Amino acid sequence: MPHISIAIPVFNRAHLIGGTIESVLKQEYQDYDLLVVDDASSDGTVEVVEEYCRRDSRVRLTVNEKNLGLTKNWNRCLELAAG
Repeated sequence: MPHISIAIPVFNRAHLIGGTIESVLKQEYQDYDLLVVDDASSDGTVEVVEEYCRRDSRVRLTVNEKNLGLTKNWNRCLELAAG
């Protein structure tokens, strides 16, 4: 099977992003990278994702300098996807 990228665009979801990442990491299929693109959150989302980055090399984080909005953040995910 080919390597894939799983992209998660996120904005101010510190209380949910950990569970979302855990769900991906528990999958049987392992040949993926998990790209989280934060849209300039102000609630601790970045810190939660950074902890997962330290624990698992498949998790990558990109933080937008300014809030792009939902559609542009999805497009940013596509630009950065490796798989």
